[in-house]
Amino acid sequence: MNIITVAKHARVSPSTVARVINNHPLVAPETVELVRQAMRELNYIPPAPAKRRGPRTERNQGLRTRNIAHLVVGMNTKNARSVIMPGAVATALASHSLNLILVPMPDPEKLPPIINLKHVDGVIIQGLEPVGAAAKKLREVPAVWMMTRRSDRFWADYVQPDNEANGRMAAEHLLAQGHRHLGIIDLQPKYPAFNIRSKAFVAFARAQGATVKEPQMKLTDSSNILQTGSKGVRELIEGQVQELIEASPRPTGLFLTAALELAALELFTIFIAFQKRGLKLGKEVALVAGDYSPEWMDSHLLSACIDIQLPMIAERAVEQLLWRIQHPTAPSPVGVNLPPRLVLPPV
Repeated sequence: MNIITVAKHARVSPSTVARVINNHPLVAPETVELVRQAMRELNYIPPAPAKRRGPRTERNQGLRTRNIAHLVVGMNTKNARSVIMPGAVATALASHSLNLILVPMPDPEKLPPIINLKHVDGVIIQGLEPVGAAAKKLREVPAVWMMTRRSDRFWADYVQPDNEANGRMAAEHLLAQGHRHLGIIDLQPKYPAFNIRSKAFVAFARAQGATVKEPQMKLTDSSNILQTGSKGVRELIEGQVQELIEASPRPTGLFLTAALELAALELFTIFIAFQKRGLKLGKEVALVAGDYSPEWMDSHLLSACIDIQLPMIAERAVEQLLWRIQHPTAPSPVGVNLPPRLVLPPV
């Protein structure tokens, strides 16, 4: 039981639940009662105040405001809502009695006026890399990059999923099922996470003697920024599926590099595309997705999912930020790659 469950029950955001638990003064009384009612119905008991607040132990050193900014860089509002998971970050921060300030930052060169770095203890960064004046300003506060980095040159500490392990794990699973002819469905091969996953999948499979069919660049989106709800998704998938079916030998095991929020749309479109051509996912074609959702697995369209374990990434990012707050002069960047796990469909 955690605050995400409470938030769903109360139909509010996890950050609102965290504020209610911490007696934040800006939460409306009716919302407070709604959250507390949900906690009573779920028998949820938050950590005792003595464990959430208290003397300046080593864990609390360097904390002045207990506010942490989550900067979402270079994305419009729609994309930001689709790709970031503020619930996971809010839960991780709440476990340390810290407050989340979610700040969209559309221009990587400009910090939004709404954020005053004097009012936060640290920053979690996601999206594109801040550059220019914004990057220079952010160097004044402890910062941690969360999720896949754009380059090895970025100065901040980082916590990211192990995308190489993701692609390798997908290939291992399909090979273990007896598939020797593999293929990839990757709509955005230049997006950093997908690029790493795809290369690892191809390298591992070919090293084991398997064939791998990769999509032609003309059938992909050339952007390195994650696209959500793109009008061209259906056309790209239709083209890639047709290409896979016409390949010789035809792949029987596929890897969908997938983004967490996009793959529901992608998966349905892929299912329809194969069905129109007389093939069924889960039967004639085995498909492994590079991200995880329980709904996908219940559909039995997938042979497996690779769970990047986002809650663990968020928690580790918060822990790394706390460490950086306590050790501001330690050499940087300090980095962590967190391993994924293979999830199989229910029996």
